[in-house]
Amino acid sequence: GQYHVTPDAGGLLARRLAPGDPRNAAAWQPGPARTGRLEQADAELLDDREQLRPFIRTPVARARFKDPELPAAILDLVWNELDQLRGPVRDWLDTLGGDVDIEVREPAAVAVGYLAGHGFGYVLDLIIEPWARRDEKTREAAALALGALARKERFSAPVLALLSRWAHGSDRLLRETAAIAYGWSIGRRQPDVALRELRSLARRGDARGLPAVARALRELVRRWRDREVLEELCAWTTAPQRTTWEPAERRLLWTGLAAFLMIAHLYEDGRPRREGLWPLLLVQAEDNPVARERVVILWRRALADDSLAASAADTLCGWAYQADLQSTPAGDEQPGVRAALRRLLVDVAGGGPGDLGRVRQAVRRCAQAHDDPSEIARKLAGELA
Repeated sequence: GQYHVTPDAGGLLARRLAPGDPRNAAAWQPGPARTGRLEQADAELLDDREQLRPFIRTPVARARFKDPELPAAILDLVWNELDQLRGPVRDWLDTLGGDVDIEVREPAAVAVGYLAGHGFGYVLDLIIEPWARRDEKTREAAALALGALARKERFSAPVLALLSRWAHGSDRLLRETAAIAYGWSIGRRQPDVALRELRSLARRGDARGLPAVARALRELVRRWRDREVLEELCAWTTAPQRTTWEPAERRLLWTGLAAFLMIAHLYEDGRPRREGLWPLLLVQAEDNPVARERVVILWRRALADDSLAASAADTLCGWAYQADLQSTPAGDEQPGVRAALRRLLVDVAGGGPGDLGRVRQAVRRCAQAHDDPSEIARKLAGELA
């Protein structure tokens, strides 16, 4: 329902025309004409920001339809009544699907998903599947488009069948797109389907594709499904009761721990219950005894894994630095990240001498950092000595 308004598009056109060209006079219609067109379309201008480069958001004007049903009505009209515009609309949406700004990319993907309801095979072949094979941004757009289409009851089964075929196929890019779809959209309504397919992807995927599965699990937690994902991760990271491991078991365990550490980087604003940003997993551990038990188990396993122990320690240090930012002179018992973190680490260290040693090593890592030592970590290291 949004499109860009370039303030001086007509002026740029006029400067490209030869002096004296009669088209110069008609190259740009200033303010009133544009205002009139917006009124006729029942739209309004909004001040916004656009991400043209990573970490840089520049001011931009956007036009938005006041009636949320109007964009769908326009797409219906163009697709069903104006055949000659199908190609240009398809090319326009195809370009928007690769935009660097998610706020542009996501509505374009939803529009493609809507149009797929008018011609699934056509849109799949010409937009969605090419997106899945292009780059990471367009894979996200393809996943979002399929998720939007799956919300229509009559297309839910065909979309799930397509994603399952992609997930179990030999094309790595299609497998990654399926993983994104399970995490970004399908998991909201059918978490059992999403988690089952993500587990299968983790067991059979190659090393390059496993991060996509981990990111999908993080998105499931960030958006909707923290309880189900924590339970699943505990199952994924349970070591087999034998000395020899199958490669699929190792892939599953590594992906589960990597996903847990990705989730540990998610923060939420606890207001009005809490002040400041809290690690989402710490909030879960404080609020729910079952979630706390699972978080403690997963921290023990992450710190004990040789390939991920350093990353796990760094993540815990991030929590300690956040506690530093929110510490007050009132002491440890003051409600806040510091007290909650101390309680959780005591539980993690309580698993045995090995767990105690690994927690000590992790907090000392940031307590003794040369560039930015953590005061909270220093005190925790003393308490756990």
